[in-house]
Amino acid sequence: MHEDQYHKEQREQVEDNTKRITALEKKQGKPGKPVEVEVTRKK
Repeated sequence: MHEDQYHKEQREQVEDNTKRITALEKKQGKPGKPVEVEVTRKK
């Protein structure tokens, strides 16, 4: 079954996105600000 591989890739993608958001927050100097909400709104 390829489902496990799919879930693993999805999880890694989410972790990468979380790291990117955290890096963005650190860059902006606003820890705890929901950056992902702003990112979602831009779409």
